[in-house]
Amino acid sequence: AYIAAVLREAKHTVILLDPENQDMTYDDVASLIQKERPDIVGITSATANFGNAIKLARIAKQAGDPLVVFGGIHATSLPDEVLTKYQEIDIVVVGEGEITMRELCDAMDSGRRVDYASIAGLAFRNDSGQIEKSPPRPLNMDLDSLPLPARDLLPLEKYGVQINMITMKGIKATMISSRGCPSYCTFCAAHIVTGRVYRPRSTESVVDEMEYLVRKYNTKFIQFYDDTFTINYKRTVDVCNSIIKRG
Repeated sequence: AYIAAVLREAKHTVILLDPENQDMTYDDVASLIQKERPDIVGITSATANFGNAIKLARIAKQAGDPLVVFGGIHATSLPDEVLTKYQEIDIVVVGEGEITMRELCDAMDSGRRVDYASIAGLAFRNDSGQIEKSPPRPLNMDLDSLPLPARDLLPLEKYGVQINMITMKGIKATMISSRGCPSYCTFCAAHIVTGRVYRPRSTESVVDEMEYLVRKYNTKFIQFYDDTFTINYKRTVDVCNSIIKRG
């Protein structure tokens, strides 16, 4: 939803799908791609659902032959393996995807041949079929600069957020108020995409988004997906005090 918002802000036409939650079958996805004929199909996945993501990539290629771009934790961790094993995947976005995808879409819209090596944060096959990587994408240190996620493109009323919240009435939403974690927990791979530099959004930005969710969608429950929401005690207290102050 963040990527969709950034692309839309840059005047690109975006369709955002969450097929499972939108009750779409693989055939439904194929029909939509045949109808819309997108230039790019972007797919994100973790390792657990990577098999389904590959199936979607094959469907996309058969339905319209777009440029298929993969992102997320699995592709970022293993870009060489992903591009070697799966010819359905044309490009991997390594790391955070907002600015990389915007620059890729801008380049495709320019009408000139796209020089993938000049766009930071990509892994791709060159004209000889060999895998190349462009320079790494620097972490976005100003998260306040990103537009709010394009939630209007998704059926928010159908999200349960957590299994214990399914019976709770009202709109549930998720938020990310910071990115990056400086810890070295052996079981966690979050740093592979978002890095080890803690990058918080401003208190005002966070509570603005919370207020937006409550006012626009009548949201009753918000879950934060930060890796380290409480790492900065003062910021956590400031957020809570701002929530109270705004009522």
